[in-house]
Amino acid sequence: MCRLFGKSNKINSSLKNIYSQKQIEDYAHILIDFENDVKASIDASWSVINYRTPFLKLYFEGSNGNLALTEDKIEFFLKSKIDSFEPGNNKIQIPEIKKGVDFDVAGSHYSLQADHFLDLLKKNKLDILNLDTTLETHKIIDKVYSNEK
Repeated sequence: MCRLFGKSNKINSSLKNIYSQKQIEDYAHILIDFENDVKASIDASWSVINYRTPFLKLYFEGSNGNLALTEDKIEFFLKSKIDSFEPGNNKIQIPEIKKGVDFDVAGSHYSLQADHFLDLLKKNKLDILNLDTTLETHKIIDKVYSNEK
């Protein structure tokens, strides 16, 4: 989210121990206000019943509709046409747009990360965008724990 929305302004969080002993949170509810007036909420749990682990779903609401993104598909509703997508419900399965990899051990996303890292090493370059995003992500994590009551 930091790559998409930039830096955060305000973090509110609630962490809970549902199944675990103290010191290990099972559930987190996090509200993030970004500098560009985007607001995000995160619900995270390693113990939710009926979800495979890990399961990630991003949901966006905008002036022309909404979009839900998972590892398997992109589903979106449009009020008006955009490019070849008609108003109403639309769906794109990830295999339709996913880039193939030469070597896949634990998932193509890991292979793509490794390829990107190796390419940077070959070119003797730094990925400043990833460094900035990583730093902002860690700042948010710190605020989540310091903000929790």
